[in-house]
Amino acid sequence: GDDLPLNWQLLGDSLRALRAGQTRRAVVEAFTALEVTVRQAIRSRVELCGDQAVASVIIERRNTLTPLLEMARKLGIALPDNLNSSLVGLRNSVVHSGKLPSPREALTVWRTVRAFTNQQDPLPLP
Repeated sequence: GDDLPLNWQLLGDSLRALRAGQTRRAVVEAFTALEVTVRQAIRSRVELCGDQAVASVIIERRNTLTPLLEMARKLGIALPDNLNSSLVGLRNSVVHSGKLPSPREALTVWRTVRAFTNQQDPLPLP
């Protein structure tokens, strides 16, 4: 529900879309969750340097996915191996060209983003 962190809410929305056969929506929601998780990971890494204002400025300058991923890599944040140009390319085709991803493509995106989110921001068990 709404008490979940935003990235997990988005992953839940993505999974519901996937189960409903709405593959385009599933991919968009999953990549939105990825952006939220990557921003959080970058913020955490930069704030270790002790300056929240600097962290905010750095993150806000990177407002699209590819520069965020590049920054995460440079900061040593372990991104999934299969989060490569083909998955990002799929996302770009879905978002910018209206491509309808296959169920297998959408599931691959969801699994990849879920694994990364679970690594960076695991849900606490009750």
